[in-house]
Amino acid sequence: MKDPIIKLENLKKSYNHTFVLDIPYLEFEANKLHIILGPNGSGKTTLLSILADIEKIDHGKIYYKNKEVDNGMLRRKITLVLQSPYIFNTTVFNNIAYGLKIRSVAKKEIDDKVSVVLKKLGLEKFTNQNGIQLSQGEMHKVAIARALVIDPDMLLLDEPYSDLDPFNIQLVENLLKETKKTIIMTTQDKDQTHRLADVFITIKNGKVSYV
Repeated sequence: MKDPIIKLENLKKSYNHTFVLDIPYLEFEANKLHIILGPNGSGKTTLLSILADIEKIDHGKIYYKNKEVDNGMLRRKITLVLQSPYIFNTTVFNNIAYGLKIRSVAKKEIDDKVSVVLKKLGLEKFTNQNGIQLSQGEMHKVAIARALVIDPDMLLLDEPYSDLDPFNIQLVENLLKETKKTIIMTTQDKDQTHRLADVFITIKNGKVSYV
């Protein structure tokens, strides 16, 4: 693997003195779609939370573009969409535009970017509807749109298809393929892995291996 955007060395994470992650070495290549396949409780979500700087590690080092990570560094570069994402009590448009607004992006640019992602994810008819009134699947698409529209260096997706039907899965997959970003996605579905992955990683009992 060449030019890793992020790498982990001797990483260990435990809860109540029980190791949930034990990773001697793992790296992720820039502008590739990585899929981490593993069962519930294998450590997938914990790994994404560490990469997003939500969870702290007990031991080891994390490097971003060959620079050792300090506090808050990854949070500015990486966006995480959780399996049960938070949706604001406001319109779908405002939910998706949130990250752009807090970055003081010009209104026209916000309108243009949000309109594009609304169309690509089939959310146009929900533009002015309150986000918390949507189905779980539509909420998940709103959260993915909100993450993509701010153009993060890395996008982390935790079981992004869990509430989506085949049609909406295809919409999301098409958009992910277009982004040409570094994406790390967790799943329990081997079929998704074969359809999408540039890099396929398995995780079991907190240990990872490449396939």
